[in-house]
Amino acid sequence: MIKSTLKNIGAIIFGFIVIIITPPIIIYILELFGIFSSDTSPGIDFLFILIISTLLVALCSTIGGYITARLVPENYKMNVLILAALYFIYLLTLTYNFYDWYTYPGNYNFPIFMLVSSPFLIWIGGKIFKHQ
Repeated sequence: MIKSTLKNIGAIIFGFIVIIITPPIIIYILELFGIFSSDTSPGIDFLFILIISTLLVALCSTIGGYITARLVPENYKMNVLILAALYFIYLLTLTYNFYDWYTYPGNYNFPIFMLVSSPFLIWIGGKIFKHQ
């Protein structure tokens, strides 16, 4: 019982870490290769960076849900739903506390899109595991 509970908690924590740590590392690597540079034209670069960042976080959310389901296959639904709820709370707190609504008044799309879509994408990662 305790071993199973610790295994579930470990799978959720590992999936959460994958979702949070992977996108900044990949963005840093893209900056090193010069793909993310704001030197040329700021309008096009902002749109490009926004699209790539959105796709990257979406992909990492799906992978995090898949990894969580893969680590504990006998109880994957509950673990994936708990991970989605925790990540939703994390994004809600992050969006409310750290997003500068006054500097970027027309740019509500990215944090709200990620807030709404990431828990669903985590759930899709668990469903991908089920259909293997």
